[in-house]
Amino acid sequence: MILVVGCGHVGLACAVALAAAGHSVVAVEVDAARRAALQAGRVPFGEPGLGEGLPDVTVTEVVEAGNASIVVLAVPTPADEDGPQLDALYDASARVAATATPGTLVLVKSTLPPGTVDHLQRTHPQLRWVSNPEFLRVGHALHDLRHPARIVLGGSAPDTRRAEALWRTVVGGSVPVVHTSATTAELAKLSANVMLAARVALVNELTELAVAVGADPGRMWDVVGMDARIGAAYLQPSPGFGGVCLPKDVHQLAHAARAAGAPSGLVEAAARANQARLADLVGALAARGPVVAVWGLGFRPRSADRRGSVVVAVVDALRALGREVRCWDPFDGGSVAAVTEGADAVFVGSDAPEDPAGLLPRSRWALDPAGLLDGPRWAAAGWRVSRAAHRVG
Repeated sequence: MILVVGCGHVGLACAVALAAAGHSVVAVEVDAARRAALQAGRVPFGEPGLGEGLPDVTVTEVVEAGNASIVVLAVPTPADEDGPQLDALYDASARVAATATPGTLVLVKSTLPPGTVDHLQRTHPQLRWVSNPEFLRVGHALHDLRHPARIVLGGSAPDTRRAEALWRTVVGGSVPVVHTSATTAELAKLSANVMLAARVALVNELTELAVAVGADPGRMWDVVGMDARIGAAYLQPSPGFGGVCLPKDVHQLAHAARAAGAPSGLVEAAARANQARLADLVGALAARGPVVAVWGLGFRPRSADRRGSVVVAVVDALRALGREVRCWDPFDGGSVAAVTEGADAVFVGSDAPEDPAGLLPRSRWALDPAGLLDGPRWAAAGWRVSRAAHRVG
């Protein structure tokens, strides 16, 4: 039997994939509302494919690892400027250690500061601990688990070989597997997300510059993306990086660097740039007038997931300034026309209607950092659409 502790996007994807591969899987969820939904056959968040595989997973409240040959830990590890919060991880680890048979293999999927799994190995030496970071995208968790670009396993060679044998039952033999130390695996996960965060921050800053000097940012990024050293992927401007992973992992890595006495200037600069981006968006919208319409509240385009959403942060900040903010999101239903009517500005957050017909704002001015509007169509309808927060005219 395989025990999966934590039924969020990562843990539930692991449980469903392992069950589909023929393993007996028990999944632990301590949140009562989420557990009740799962036990009733409902997945309480948007992840394609998980609902179909859920009947093959037994969901329970209690961590009981005595019958498990392998345990997968996938509990949240939030972080902020003060560093990572590992209470949930340490609590789950202690519960596993209290019930597991000596020699049980524990795969830690949670994102952790470097050195954490080595600490767990010293604290609970009767178990075998492997850092097995996830590289899953929200909304694509099950697909990414079954078709990963790589599997990273950090720990002793015998333990990582056992872990590889498990995941080969899910992914087959062609996926590259990296065997390394636990600390290297932990740091590789954080570094990958920080690289993505820094890329988002830099793309946004350079897009603002392009608009300021009269360049075409879309064509500019076409040219930049032709360089094989850079690549065309993820050169799309946005309101900023959000979600549950990138902001948290930037803080985790910066904290780890400071603790180790290592440089972290660029890492911390990415966080500052993202925060400045938020302030610029709020300032540009607030300057337009007292009523702002916001289209789409997700943390990324066309997404219903609002966890860590920059758009939601913009809404909160505008309201704190006394602005009337009306929100439309296609995942909630409602009328985009009603939200837009009489608005002094429109913020195109994570979604947009296809057609401007029937929209009657007081001012046909929209801030569209991600470029979700069809420019010519909206321009023909008399709209002024800006990609840059600093271009508010």
